[in-house]
Amino acid sequence: MYKRVGIVIVVLNTLASLNSTYFFLVMAKVSFIEWLFFNACAPSVLLFLIGYLSKNKIVQAMAIPALAFFGVGGLFVFGWQGSELFAQVGHLCMTSAVIWLIYGIFKDKSFKEATIGFVLASFIVNGFITLDQRYAYRHWNRMEEIMNFNPQGGK
Repeated sequence: MYKRVGIVIVVLNTLASLNSTYFFLVMAKVSFIEWLFFNACAPSVLLFLIGYLSKNKIVQAMAIPALAFFGVGGLFVFGWQGSELFAQVGHLCMTSAVIWLIYGIFKDKSFKEATIGFVLASFIVNGFITLDQRYAYRHWNRMEEIMNFNPQGGK
């Protein structure tokens, strides 16, 4: 059962990330840097996918802080209406990945790998989060413009 739930979570997170990446890169036509920092959920999910597909418990643990910050945190930052619902579905998928990963740590008793992953994440992932937040703060007007993007031309 645990493995089947994991597959569903991986598929849903992949689809949500592909959807957000399509929005940012294709529809809104943002630069790669803007995609990276304004859609930080997708790189966070990519880290989760790398850990899942490689069965690397350390990388999976490294993904937890990023998934929690952008996914769980996103539930409280974004609204729950209109086009923001697409983002919230992705955040719910990321939240389910956090819960599934934490459950897996205790289920498999992979505390050593989790500790190593968390220590590495404190440098790598938290460094990315710091850069992401700094970039978003400094480019708030552009972020707002992208978030108000309407493919039909209106606002």
